Amino acid sequence: GAARQAGQRKGCKGEQQPPAAAAAAAGVGGATTEVATAPDLHRSRSGASSSGASSNNTYGGTYGSRRPAGGEYDIVMVAAGAAAGTLAEVRRAGLPLQLCQGLTLVMAPPAPPPPAATTPPAPPLRDMVSPTAAPADPAPPAAPSYPPGRPSLLGQPYLAAQGPGRLVVGATKQYGWTAEAALEACGRSEYAEVTHGSAGMAAAAAEGEKAEEEVDALLRAACEVWEPLRGWQLERVREGVRALPPRTTHGSLPLLGRLVPGRRWWLVGGLGSRGLVYHGWLGRLAAEAALRDEEGGLPGELTAWRGVAAGEARFDAP
Repeated sequence: GAARQAGQRKGCKGEQQPPAAAAAAAGVGGATTEVATAPDLHRSRSGASSSGASSNNTYGGTYGSRRPAGGEYDIVMVAAGAAAGTLAEVRRAGLPLQLCQGLTLVMAPPAPPPPAATTPPAPPLRDMVSPTAAPADPAPPAAPSYPPGRPSLLGQPYLAAQGPGRLVVGATKQYGWTAEAALEACGRSEYAEVTHGSAGMAAAAAEGEKAEEEVDALLRAACEVWEPLRGWQLERVREGVRALPPRTTHGSLPLLGRLVPGRRWWLVGGLGSRGLVYHGWLGRLAAEAALRDEEGGLPGELTAWRGVAAGEARFDAP
């Protein structure tokens, strides 16, 4: 099928793969580990596999029926983000997650004007009709750049500086997405990059004019935060879908733990917009718990999602 051994896996561009996969696949006792990620689920839906073989065991099927080349899997770790619900076991578990699609804008200063043509040397004064030469054209102003050393700006919208010549502006928010729609968004392209324009925007979010309106509104709001952005160019639009965790008495925290009681099927999910904050810590916790086959060392705050029914979950956003 589409899923490969954890040590060979690469996640979506821009999505930090939790190191649980690598740690578990390192083979303590020769363990064989299956890791489900959104890109692999999309490939298996179309019948493609890492080895070129056709398979329909992953998408819409169950991981319990899958077998590696050497026999039974010892551990299955689901880390498929917003697309996790396309797996039958995850769907039956009824995870309390809210899926939110968003667009971000990659902005760049305008390209500098081409250099002016070389002006031939002026003739001697005695050969000139008038001793007064015409003034030279003023040099065009340099394209504005983000001030060096200035921090990124957190808010709505946010401005994430990636050097003086690039800003990422975010983000639009659309709630109510399904796991199947999230999987399609992941599979449209790596990070779903498109250029600006009516045709590109229609491909970015499958909503055409509405998506373009959202981008225009986001860009206007960002220009109010930093005025020089009005002179920058929209380089590309990116689309993504996040899986947001529910709000409990501990706050909005990721979901971690055994997916199915009594089985060595594990889950890392619901990182929302805090993947870069939590991924290393969660990966280590997940790998250690999976290899010990017990949850005793996991913080109770990260397993509190089991006490939240999907239909009764409360979230930070509507």
